[in-house]
Amino acid sequence: MSPNNSDNKDTSYNLSASYKIGDAKLFGGYFNIKDATGTTAAYMAMTNSAASAGGVEGVQRKDKGYFFGTSYQATAALSLTGAFYYDKSQNASVRNVGTVGDGKRYAIVGWAEYALSKRTQVYTIVDYNKAKDAARYELTGQAAGKDNLTTVGVGIRHIF
Repeated sequence: MSPNNSDNKDTSYNLSASYKIGDAKLFGGYFNIKDATGTTAAYMAMTNSAASAGGVEGVQRKDKGYFFGTSYQATAALSLTGAFYYDKSQNASVRNVGTVGDGKRYAIVGWAEYALSKRTQVYTIVDYNKAKDAARYELTGQAAGKDNLTTVGVGIRHIF
């Protein structure tokens, strides 16, 4: 809910499932988001970060999409995962630009995790995003003037 107007709400629905087959796990799901708060919830859901441009409060954006992928435990220490995400947005808006219309966004993600110990892992991730129409504005803060973006990351995680 928006701090400025209680009529501007964010409603999200998600249906997910997974199924394990031997050392592999298949997963997938569907999401439906309606957001008039200006926080661009669908963008945050796909990227796990706040939208740099943000939405326009009071403009109801709608996002429908799905995702699917698989994880494979290659060895006791090595896990490999790949996933595909699709999002179709309607009434997308960007702060300082206004309503920019409808768009589509695709993301392909792959990552590998290697356990150094029970509580410490190293990982690498590769992410490719392709945006069409109004969804291109969401990439603008990260890749000005482009309709696609590839990112690579490496890290170490320790669980306390």
